[in-house]
Amino acid sequence: RQTLEPFLKRAWRRPVAEAELDSMLGFLDVGAAGQGETKPFEAGIRLAIQSALLSPHFMFRIENLTDPHAPAEQQLGPYEVASRLSYFIYESMPDDALFAAAGSDALRDPASLEAEISRMLDDPKGEAFVRKLVGKWLALDNLNHLSLDAAVYPAFTEARRKTIYGETALFVKEF
Repeated sequence: RQTLEPFLKRAWRRPVAEAELDSMLGFLDVGAAGQGETKPFEAGIRLAIQSALLSPHFMFRIENLTDPHAPAEQQLGPYEVASRLSYFIYESMPDDALFAAAGSDALRDPASLEAEISRMLDDPKGEAFVRKLVGKWLALDNLNHLSLDAAVYPAFTEARRKTIYGETALFVKEF
């Protein structure tokens, strides 16, 4: 339990139900029953980790809805919000602070959600997201390949090129 529960929470990006944990702990018995295994605990843990990484909970961002057949909109849970936000900005799983905010249900509060988004955008991974967004969306990556005649456009220098990109990225980040 001490090994698997924290791993599963991170791998599946949400708390793990007792039944799920018990199911994964069953792999310890399978490992212990393995023929020729000199370290049955390690074999069982290895099987549990392999199973967790092959699980749809790891492979996909599953959003648990209260009633998948309901015609009305349904609110996402805090861990689903954290995953969506993290994969949008970081292109990766939620960090510890975002997990903590999801665990305390702070992401339902608009002010807390805005604070988390600001924190994430101030992170180097968030700044990379803004640069990538500006570069692709507004095609500012093309500035790196733009060569203008210096006699016709004397003000367009390398410093100006960086300033155009930087100011646009700051504007988009603030927006």
